[in-house]
This record gives sequence, C-alpha cells and structure tokens, in this order.
Amino acid sequence: MLSPLHYCSRAVVLLGFAATLPNQADCRPSILEHTIINAKADIRDLDVGDLEDMHSDVTPDFLVNLDLYENPRPPLDVTKAVQDPAAIVAQSQNGITMVFATLLMKTAEELLKPGTERLGTVWKTKLEAGGVTANVFGVDPGRILITTQKPEDFTGVRKFVLEQPELDWLEVNSQKIFPPGRNAPITSVEERKKRERELGWLPAQEEKKSKPSPKKRRQKGKGKAGEL
Repeated sequence: MLSPLHYCSRAVVLLGFAATLPNQADCRPSILEHTIINAKADIRDLDVGDLEDMHSDVTPDFLVNLDLYENPRPPLDVTKAVQDPAAIVAQSQNGITMVFATLLMKTAEELLKPGTERLGTVWKTKLEAGGVTANVFGVDPGRILITTQKPEDFTGVRKFVLEQPELDWLEVNSQKIFPPGRNAPITSVEERKKRERELGWLPAQEEKKSKPSPKKRRQKGKGKAGEL
C-alpha cells in the first residue's frame, strides 16, 4: 500500500502543472476582441473597387444584368415571334434582335422538337463559353430562335450559327443568310412545307391559308358564270 506521503507529492506536482496552464479567458481567439474602426478603409485596402460606382471593376455579365435591371425590357412573346417574325422584328423598339436558324430538313426529321430544344441548349452553352450573351429557343422541329440585346452579341451569334454543319439557312428581318459557299437553301421553302405537311408539322392556320374554302370557290364560279 502506498503511503500518504506519496499521494501528497503527486498532488503537489499536479497543482504545479495546473498553475503553468494559461487562463481560459486568455485562450479566446483574438478576432473576438477586434474592433472595426473604419470599414470603408478596410474594404479599400482589399482593392475591391469603388463601392459607389456599380459600373467599374465589374464583369461584362454583371454589366448586362445591371442594364436589364436599370432599363427593363418588355417580355418577349415567343409565340407571336414564331407566327409573324417579320412584324415583331419591325415593331421591336426595345433593342432585341431576333434570329431564326432553320436546320437541314434531314436533321429536323432526326431531332424533332425535343432534339431541337436540346440542340438549342448546346448552342447557348457554346455561345456563353465564347463570351456571347443570347437566349436560345427551340420553337419547332428544326427551327431555333435566338435573341440578343447588343450588336456585338448579334455578330457573335451570326458567326457561330453560320459555322454549324446542321444549318440550312439563317433568317434576320426576313432576309435569308446562307453558310459560306452557298446562296440557296438545300431544301427549298416549298419542298420543306410539303414535307412538313406530310409529317403533320404544318400549323393548322397554314393549312387553311393554302386551301381556299368551298364557299369562296362557289363564289368565284358564280362570278364567272355571271360574266358569261
């Protein structure tokens, strides 16, 4: 059995060791005791730019979003643009430029509407990677609508789209633009409409326009008979 003297000596050693430990209050992180005297001076020292100027020392994407926030545009009616692209472009005064990309008929039949939408997403990703800001919509099988806000973005879209191997033609303000080396579509507008009608893609309104009603035909016949 150990003697009481042994336990007393161990107690003295432990008490001496405890006395050498720092006070718990002294172990607190120094950041808790820091006082901010001049926040603006601290931020200026970090070289983050002028906090009062939202247009300097910012990225191009931030400037685009800031411009849209400060100068909101009316929302784009994609359905109206598809039905009458010439009218919507002519009446557009909000800085939006619209471009319609028509794919090769063979590609359109392979992709259909879902595949065209996926291709539009791929195009948008590639455009953004090249520094071009644009909205891309797959509106019909083999037809993609692209909108831009700035002239330099339109230039980038035009250059990019004309380089795509699946493109038949590009249309801007009702003017067709063809890839280098071509001045005509691979599939003419008439042939394309005929094929789209066979596939059931042609909108009902186009069908009505292409076929005169029986009433009109009867009226036309009566007019000729009266003249005789």
